[in-house]
Amino acid sequence: MNTRGIKTIIIVLLCAANLFFLYNTFLLNRRVRYISADMIYNAAAILTAEHGVEVLPQHVLARRPVHYIYEFIYSPDENYHSIVRSFSGATDEEVRRGRRIDIIHDDSIAFNVGEYRFRFDDFMLLEIVRSDYWDGDTAGKMDMLADFYTEFSAAEANRLSGIINGFLGRYAGQSPMMGFNIIGLRHEGGRDEVLINQTMDGLLISSHTALVIISDCIDGSRSGRGVKYFSGRWYFGDFVGYYETPLLDSVNILFRSLEQDGALLRGAQLVNMEKQYSIMPHQIDRFYLALSWVLSFDDGISVRSFSYDMITGYRNN
Repeated sequence: MNTRGIKTIIIVLLCAANLFFLYNTFLLNRRVRYISADMIYNAAAILTAEHGVEVLPQHVLARRPVHYIYEFIYSPDENYHSIVRSFSGATDEEVRRGRRIDIIHDDSIAFNVGEYRFRFDDFMLLEIVRSDYWDGDTAGKMDMLADFYTEFSAAEANRLSGIINGFLGRYAGQSPMMGFNIIGLRHEGGRDEVLINQTMDGLLISSHTALVIISDCIDGSRSGRGVKYFSGRWYFGDFVGYYETPLLDSVNILFRSLEQDGALLRGAQLVNMEKQYSIMPHQIDRFYLALSWVLSFDDGISVRSFSYDMITGYRNN
């Protein structure tokens, strides 16, 4: 008996069975993770024909959302002192001595500690300014988005991101899952003015943007470029918990959006869908980062964006 031939046949059959099993597992996972092309096509046709909103299948995201809801602690006084200590390197006593009320800015909390000045307003709105930087012309810059350009090279983005990461990295307690995207940039008077949007788990946090100004050091104590001014709404800290919950997919959120805003959207065209995190206050000193779908529609005059909670489907804004 040719046992070698039999063994070869058995091995070939086992390999074929494994390949068949892997292929079917891949198909099953894909069905779970992705909406079928037929479902997207049919939904787009119904939305276009029956609701008067033009939806092209290529604008509908097929991947089902799989993300966590994160919970954070935000205790203002503790958070303020932690930020000041991290960026200034000061002791607790120096931080306490440097604290004052800034009556010019609606009684916000301010600190003059070391080489930085700090100011904190309600709910994570903060400003960090190096003492050798004159900030008299920074007011209102974040409102002048038209003056910033949004197309820049990867090399330029990497250079600026490295400087900003070095600055933000002074806060050692920051969650490693938090980062930022550069959304705007301009050069003025030898300095870089950068608009950044905070991210969590790779997704934008809708309300958290900041203006960062980078320029050369002028005091002679060190060389190179660094962050001289940081202002905006930003969270410094780590999350305390995360939760998994069913989330509405792109097709379901489109129908939910028309239930609420069909009259506003009639005659418009869907041009973009994206996922973002939104702030959801929780208790006195806690908040959630909850997931939202952001849908953008072009009505022929302008593009309008609507944010919908990914759990309930209700509109956020």
